[in-house]
Amino acid sequence: MAESISASVGRKKGHNATNHKADVKTVQRLLAAAAKNLGNNDCHPGDDDGLIATPPRFSETVAAINAFQKRFMRNPDGQVDPGKNTLKKLNEAAGSAPAGAVAAAPKAPVAGPKKAPAPSALGKLSLNSFLGKSMAEICPSGYADTSNNHCAHFVGHALDITAGLTCHGMTSGKKRKGEAASLRVQEIFAVCPSLAEYDNKTMAGKRGLMFVSAPSSFVTTGTKTTIRNVPKKHIGIFLNGTIWHYSNSRNKVVTQTPAQFIKHYSGQTNALWFGTLPPGAISNFSA
Repeated sequence: MAESISASVGRKKGHNATNHKADVKTVQRLLAAAAKNLGNNDCHPGDDDGLIATPPRFSETVAAINAFQKRFMRNPDGQVDPGKNTLKKLNEAAGSAPAGAVAAAPKAPVAGPKKAPAPSALGKLSLNSFLGKSMAEICPSGYADTSNNHCAHFVGHALDITAGLTCHGMTSGKKRKGEAASLRVQEIFAVCPSLAEYDNKTMAGKRGLMFVSAPSSFVTTGTKTTIRNVPKKHIGIFLNGTIWHYSNSRNKVVTQTPAQFIKHYSGQTNALWFGTLPPGAISNFSA
C-alpha cells in the first residue's frame, strides 16, 4: 500500500515545507527503502529521526531527496509534496523493500563540488567548520567569482540571511540554483534590530554581526543608523571576542580579534559597529 504524507517535506526556504515529524519519518523510510532497491546510497537519508536540519541545505534527508529526484527531474527542488510526482515515484521505488526497513547504510561520498560545512550532530552550527573554506566551497549557487567581494555573502550563507540582493538572483537561470544568501553589507546592516558602536568593555561576550568602515560611513539620523554604500565596508560574525569573516584577498574564511578587524582597511581610521542578529537568522552557533 502506498505511503502518504499530510504536508510537504524537505527544503523550507522558498518552498513552504511544513516538515511534520511523522511526515519526515515517512519520507525517510521511503528513501531508505528506495536506496536499498536502487543500489544508490546517495538516496539514503541517514537517520530516521523525523527531523530536517537547519538550515535545510545541511540536511542529509534533503540531500537524499535531491539525489532521488535527479533520476527524473532536470532541476530537483529537494522537496516531497503530498500527492505529487516525487512521492509517487518514491512509493514505486520503495515498493519491493520491507515496509519497516530503515537501517542506515553507510553513505558513499558524493562526487562533485565540495559542499558547505554542516552543523554538528547536536544541531549547532560550528563557525570553525567554515575556516579555510573558499566561496566556491560555501555557495551552492556557484556564485564564487574571486573578483567579487564575498564578506556579506559568507555571512548570509553561514547564518541563513537573505536580505536584499542574493546570490540566488545573480546565478544563471541555466544552472541549478542553491539556497539564497545576502550579498550586500548595507542590506544586512539595515535589518539588524539593534546597532551600536562596538564597546569592548560591554560587548565582548556577545554574539551578533560586526561591521567595519570609516566612522563617516555610519550615519545616525534620530534613532536610525545606516551604513553608506562605500567600497570600504566589511562584515563578519562576532562571538565572544572573535570575528569570523571572509578574506577577499586570501579567498577564504578567517578569524580575527576586534583589535585586528578594525585595521581591515589600512591607511584610514576605522570604526567598529555591532549589530544584533536579523530576524530569522541562525542564532544557535558556536565556535
